[in-house]
Amino acid sequence: MPPSTSRSRGRDSILERRAAVDAAAILYAIGSPETYRLLVVDRGWSGARFERWYGETLERLLLGPAL
Repeated sequence: MPPSTSRSRGRDSILERRAAVDAAAILYAIGSPETYRLLVVDRGWSGARFERWYGETLERLLLGPAL
């Protein structure tokens, strides 16, 4: 295998791992009990509204804008 191909695969692997780490951080921050408490308990959102917002937000952050 040519060296450039090996480097490219290594870079792709690093980017994939970085993407997974970033996705986990987003899930942790957005889905934290504190976020739920702030919006539902403190701001008066319904559980259904939070769930809808959570799903839409994760989709947008993790998958990007809809085409």
